[in-house]
Amino acid sequence: MKVSLQIIEPHSRPILENLFQYYMYDLEEFVMRGLEPDGRYSYDFSLHDVYWQSEQHTPYFILQHGNLVGFALVRMQQGYEPTLCYDMEQYFVLRSYRKLGVGKSAFHQIATLHPGTWQIRVLPNSRGALSFWLAAVREVVDGECRLSQEDDHNHLMNFIRFTTKPAQR
Repeated sequence: MKVSLQIIEPHSRPILENLFQYYMYDLEEFVMRGLEPDGRYSYDFSLHDVYWQSEQHTPYFILQHGNLVGFALVRMQQGYEPTLCYDMEQYFVLRSYRKLGVGKSAFHQIATLHPGTWQIRVLPNSRGALSFWLAAVREVVDGECRLSQEDDHNHLMNFIRFTTKPAQR
């Protein structure tokens, strides 16, 4: 299984926005936002502008054998400690590819590209996502991570915190 990452260039942003509807559909199970009258999920895509304006934000498409199967939005932000850390703002893999190792492989590549302190936030009632992230992170850091529940902008979230090391040459 060949999983690869591709930086999302500004001209490919509409593809991310289309794919984002599937991400919102998956979140609907947990956040129940509902559809707009036009049958789409409402989302302020201007929030993603920073991904093409700041070096501290990196948008990726996730590909399997060259076919688009997901995306990852990685950013630097203030972490639990008073330093910046990597944060997986949003991560999505199409359902039909989830049990094939695509998500873990893509995350491993991302963690290798961005060594350092990380945090991943997971909705508390999303047990499947929490299970995935704990397994994926533990594979990358040999089991060394911290899990806590904390307030995140007035929402209780699970936080997974860990540190990755630069790839050995």
